[in-house]
Amino acid sequence: MDSSWLRQGAVNVKQGSTDIVGVGTLWKGQITAGDLFLGPDGAWYEVAAAAADTSLQLRTSYTGATAGNQPYAVVRNFTAQPWSDTASRLSEMVLLWRMTLKGFNDVLCSDAPTVTLYDEAGAGFPVMSWKGADKAIKDAMASIETARKVVVDGSADLLAYRDAASASAKAAKTSQDASGVSAAAAANSLAAVRLSESNVAASLATVRDLQGKAQASQAAADASAKAAASSQAAAAASEAKLKDASAAVEAAKQIATTKADKATTLAGYGITDAAGKAELRDWQVLQKRRGRLHADDGTSLDQVISGEMGFNYGTSSGVYGPYLSFGGLGIDSGYNCQLNADYQAGVVLKFRTRNTDANRWNEWRSIWHSGNLNPVTTDTEQTITAIKTHTARIASSPPGDGWGTWTGDRWPSLQVNCPDTARAYMVWRATEWGNRHLAAMDVHGGGGANTAPYVSLHIAGLYNAHVWQRGDYAAAGTISTGQLNSAMAYNDGSCSLQVRNEQGGAGNDAVAAIAFHCQGNFATKLALRHDGIIGIGGWSTTPWRWYVDARNGNMVAAGVVNVGFFTRATLPAASSTPSGIAYISDGPNGPTHVFSNGQKWRVPALTDL
Repeated sequence: MDSSWLRQGAVNVKQGSTDIVGVGTLWKGQITAGDLFLGPDGAWYEVAAAAADTSLQLRTSYTGATAGNQPYAVVRNFTAQPWSDTASRLSEMVLLWRMTLKGFNDVLCSDAPTVTLYDEAGAGFPVMSWKGADKAIKDAMASIETARKVVVDGSADLLAYRDAASASAKAAKTSQDASGVSAAAAANSLAAVRLSESNVAASLATVRDLQGKAQASQAAADASAKAAASSQAAAAASEAKLKDASAAVEAAKQIATTKADKATTLAGYGITDAAGKAELRDWQVLQKRRGRLHADDGTSLDQVISGEMGFNYGTSSGVYGPYLSFGGLGIDSGYNCQLNADYQAGVVLKFRTRNTDANRWNEWRSIWHSGNLNPVTTDTEQTITAIKTHTARIASSPPGDGWGTWTGDRWPSLQVNCPDTARAYMVWRATEWGNRHLAAMDVHGGGGANTAPYVSLHIAGLYNAHVWQRGDYAAAGTISTGQLNSAMAYNDGSCSLQVRNEQGGAGNDAVAAIAFHCQGNFATKLALRHDGIIGIGGWSTTPWRWYVDARNGNMVAAGVVNVGFFTRATLPAASSTPSGIAYISDGPNGPTHVFSNGQKWRVPALTDL
């Protein structure tokens, strides 16, 4: 992705707001929708708009603490590159992941009896919270305990009611028998009265006594009848309590026989809004479906479907730690995403997606975050396979050491790998982007393992404008030295260009020389020997064709020495060239040599050979 970091100025942020206020920022035209904003809280947000230099809006509210004049960073997303779509999808994935984690937090920590989980389409599904389910189970267990107490603790009362009812029934029967006996006695007594009317006076006392006993017996019979009625009411009440106890026992039996239903739906506890396994699968709620993923168990992340979480022992991803598998078009239909984080250092976080169309998993990718990537500096090794554009300088601090250690462990600020000796590799290139290339430097291995490598500098449309090979240098154009006023004086070594031989070199085989080469035609050297002889020769001709002894000024030429050609009118003033020699075409007797004595030009006496 062709992107760059933007950190100019600072920001003021407010918790719960999508507005970000810049301080000393120039955002207009630099930040666009879809760019990534790294806030002072260390979290990433998607930019929705940036209409002014000091104002931008986030796609979601800022969740960090309210603060002012804080550092920030923006990763600009250039949509012409294919990575922009990846960044957008990754942002959506991270948002979905955060929604999923928030759902887990609500389920585990909310005090409400039910919470809402959302799928990738934004549809909400109500489920019981952990505390709600815990309360429902506790209430159900309390109901079971109440039923148990009715059955167990009330058994003594039930037995007492049964014994009381039995005793009351016996007492009623005894009272009824006594009433019958008393009634018979009364009848006999009345018969005796009637039969003994003649002896009334004598038996009066006896009759009165019998009448009293009859009345007492009648009262006893009435009391017995009342007691029997009371016993029957008590028996009816005991029977009602026995029926209630029997119903409680049946309810307890029903609870015991529906244990399988309670384990999945909690319906046996009177909880009718709890979700079962099938409902949880339909809602695509994450579940821990197995204890672990381990090669010893024959299990792997490659087998995990959507809606599952657990612990992975390095299968597939190479990461040891918790995993999530979510999303897709359904529980078993694929197209899902997997996340796997290491539990040891908490730094590695990998993800991958399922390409069900091609029946394969895509490669695992590592996610960069505040633990393994610092926007300013990072100590992790990275391989970058795309263009990385910098709008600021790149600075490094390589270790220093002696010249000869450059091929050892002393590392450079920039290292270019050149595996093929027959190819040129570019170290750097200066470009007027979109218009022309200005210059570049190539390194070439020379074509073989033992050949001398060379470095070439290309400038504008001229390649190999400057070439270095071992100690040799070639330039395709004019070489100009720096501007320097050098004194022609004894013991003054200042100069614009110095040509040197090796230290201690002597003789014709160790001269300090420069060469002149008309390619394909002629070449020769200008050389200085160790004894002060400086001259021209060699290469295309024999050495020392012309030379001067710099110590005494003597000059030797291997051929004819021609002097300047003048006329009397064009000769320079004799005073300007003392001891000068010239040739004139209009001498006293025709063409002749002349020499200057500092005052006049004179014609020498000539003798023909």
